[in-house]
Amino acid sequence: VVNKYYVHNGVVENGHLSDHAGVYAELYTRSAEDTDMPQILGVEDGKTYCDSVTLTIKENYIRSVTLNGQTVEHPELFEIKQTGEYTVEAVDMAGRKVSAQFTLTKHDYPEDTWQITTPATCSTKGLRSNVCKNCGNELTVDIPATQNHTPRDEGELISPATCKNY
Repeated sequence: VVNKYYVHNGVVENGHLSDHAGVYAELYTRSAEDTDMPQILGVEDGKTYCDSVTLTIKENYIRSVTLNGQTVEHPELFEIKQTGEYTVEAVDMAGRKVSAQFTLTKHDYPEDTWQITTPATCSTKGLRSNVCKNCGNELTVDIPATQNHTPRDEGELISPATCKNY
């Protein structure tokens, strides 16, 4: 069924408004089924993330998704890997808008803040850890076994070693 409505010298037909010159714009009406706000999953407003983020837009009736003002072609699930400041905005068919601003950067583990959690020995590896100053991620890495024995004083010398010629 095609509905036609005349609105200020224009015609509404099949969800499009056109004027007598043939210019049209899409019209969206709020569906009774569309009662939820769009959701942006994967980031929180004002937070900083490292390396990459994967965003999911949760909305059955999505009109548009933009990232820094540019249209996202496949907004269901997309990944961002380039460092920078971002604003993502999702708008549903009813015109309800949600947005989030976030920063994407690289991990930064300052050299002077590493903590040795398990010291390495000559035969077993150790562990050291650090916390990224940008996002709070904790990183634990191996410390290789030293492979050298370190002499140590284990007491009083009772008799010196002797060598014999053979």
